[in-house]
Amino acid sequence: MNLDDTPFAPLAIHLVDLLHALDGTDITITLVGGFGLALRRLYAEERGFQTFIERVPVARATEDFDLLIDLEALKDHEKMSRLRVILDQLGYVEIDRARYYQFAKPGTSTGGRNVKVDLLAPEPDQEHLDNYRTGSGVNAYRITAKTPAQARKVRLHAHITPEAIASDEQPTLIPLEATGSDGQRRQVTVRLPHTYTLYAMKLHAFRDEHEGKKSGDRRAYAEKHAGDLYTLTALLTADEFDQLTSFRERHARTSAAQDAAQIVATYFPHERAPGALTVLNRYDVRVEDLRAFLDVLRDQFPVVAD
Repeated sequence: MNLDDTPFAPLAIHLVDLLHALDGTDITITLVGGFGLALRRLYAEERGFQTFIERVPVARATEDFDLLIDLEALKDHEKMSRLRVILDQLGYVEIDRARYYQFAKPGTSTGGRNVKVDLLAPEPDQEHLDNYRTGSGVNAYRITAKTPAQARKVRLHAHITPEAIASDEQPTLIPLEATGSDGQRRQVTVRLPHTYTLYAMKLHAFRDEHEGKKSGDRRAYAEKHAGDLYTLTALLTADEFDQLTSFRERHARTSAAQDAAQIVATYFPHERAPGALTVLNRYDVRVEDLRAFLDVLRDQFPVVAD
């Protein structure tokens, strides 16, 4: 998929730079967030996929790369050292309020702020938790390689993301082609998570922003996440729709899926619920499409009785 002639070309430059630098490092990263959704939409359009909802919303603008790091790579301090070197070489610098897991690239602003990398990680299960070093207190959400003191110079953490359910299962691999910052044409492959994973992540993000759990009233951000949930549903292919059932059967009883189910029951149970109204405020949605969207969310995230 050629990104040079798309509205996302300015951001694609930095993505292909990063993916090209990671090639051969055996570090698996998965692109989540707004830009991943934009690429998913472009790919469906280019391939002519028949989607679940015919009228797919236009992808929103973003300057962020939300990168989910494979846990196997995260516990390997040599791989993480390599990733830190790559970020440094590409010109990314630490963001003071989120040192070691958020980085920005000065001079790359395309929409009011510089391109940013946010490093995330799934939550390890209890059996393997001792392979990692986690934070405490206000930094309890941080995770990094559990290494000897002399190896801690890696200076790279990830934000623990419990809602990233099944992030390693049935990813979508999309071939990309774009011009890098050095003017060279690059061919890389980007890895996107399954829609089920993104549903869970977006539901939690919507709830947190809507309830002001991060920093006060951020309803505009909640609206974006609700819009992303609708767009994900609109983009579902027949195969992805069929796969959702097996994801639900495997993961419905996990705590993150049950949290997502409570969010659906609170904000998306019917057409006049807050989440549904948020979608209506963002897009010109047909009633039948809104109902189909809500049906999918309720079906995939049922509240399971103990």
